[in-house]
Amino acid sequence: MKRTLKILILSVGMVGLTISTSQRPAISAEILSVDANLTVDDYLKLGLEHLHKREFKQALETYNKALELSPENAEAFYNRGLAYFELGQPAKAIEDYTFCIAFNPQYVWAYNNRGYTYHTLKQYEKAIKDYDTALKLDPKMTLAYFNRGISHYELGELLLSLEDYSEVIKIDPKSETAYNNRGWSHYKLKLYVQSIADYNQAIKLNPKYKNAYLNRGHCYLAMGETAKANADFKKAESL
Repeated sequence: MKRTLKILILSVGMVGLTISTSQRPAISAEILSVDANLTVDDYLKLGLEHLHKREFKQALETYNKALELSPENAEAFYNRGLAYFELGQPAKAIEDYTFCIAFNPQYVWAYNNRGYTYHTLKQYEKAIKDYDTALKLDPKMTLAYFNRGISHYELGELLLSLEDYSEVIKIDPKSETAYNNRGWSHYKLKLYVQSIADYNQAIKLNPKYKNAYLNRGHCYLAMGETAKANADFKKAESL
C-alpha cells in the first residue's frame, strides 16, 4: 500500500467570518436590488449571513450593494474579498483586501487574508510581508504565525518556520496542528528526537490525529525504528 505524507497545510486558512454583528437587526435574505429602506449595516449583516451559508455569489451581490451606498466601506471590501476568494477569483480578492487596507490600515484580518491569498498563488515573499504587518498589529494572532510558518517552509526557511510554530504553541499550547507542523520542520532538519516529541504532543492533544501518526511513522523510519513506524502507519490506517 502506498502511503502519502500529509504535511504542513492542515488547517491553514482564513478566519474570515469574524465581524461582530451582534447589534445588527436580523433582516430578510430576499433582496434583489438596493432598497432605500435598508442601511449599509443591513447589507453587511445580510452578506455575512450569505457567507456563513456559503452562498458566495449572493454575498458578492450583497456587498456590491453595500459599496454602492458606502464606496469606502472597509468591511464591505474585506468581506467581498472573502467571497471572491471562495469563488476562485484570487486576483479580485487581493484587490478588495487592498482597498480594505487603504480605507482602514488597522484591519488586521485583511493583511492575514491577503497574505494567505498570495500564498495560494505561491507568492510567498508577499505573503510573509502581509503576515509581518498583521503581527505588528496583533502580536498574538496565532493564525498569522501559523500561516507565516508555512510560507517560510515553502521558501526552505525551516528555522524561521520553527520559530513561527513555536510562537503559536507559546500562545496556544493546545494547538495540535502547530505541534504537527513544527514536528515536520524538525524532521526536515533531521532533528528526529525533537520531531518525535512534537508528534507525541500532537497525538496527546488529539489521539485521532491521523496525519501526526503518519508523520511520526516516517520519522521513526528515518531513525531505523521500523516496528514503531509500522505501528504508527497501522494506527493511521485505522483512523
